[in-house]
Amino acid sequence: MDWNKLWHIVKNKYVAASLIFAVLIIFLDQNNLFVISRLRREVRHLRTEEKSARRAIVADSIHAVNLVTNLDTIERFAREEYLMKRPDEDVYIFND
Repeated sequence: MDWNKLWHIVKNKYVAASLIFAVLIIFLDQNNLFVISRLRREVRHLRTEEKSARRAIVADSIHAVNLVTNLDTIERFAREEYLMKRPDEDVYIFND
């Protein structure tokens, strides 16, 4: 391509205005391309955190239902978390 022909195209006021507008939007604007990219990464990260939090909520609610309805689960929870024991038992704690 001839440089003179290229300069003639760039000299066109509409092309020049479009190029200036594109540079302003892509690099110099408050919400430029880099900010948008960072925000998209952050949204993606937050969505994965939301999914894992939802899974944890489901698991915890299942555990809570089991604690309310199942006596064996209540006893196991009390023994593990609060070190409760029956009167005729000895409890030994092993640290890992």
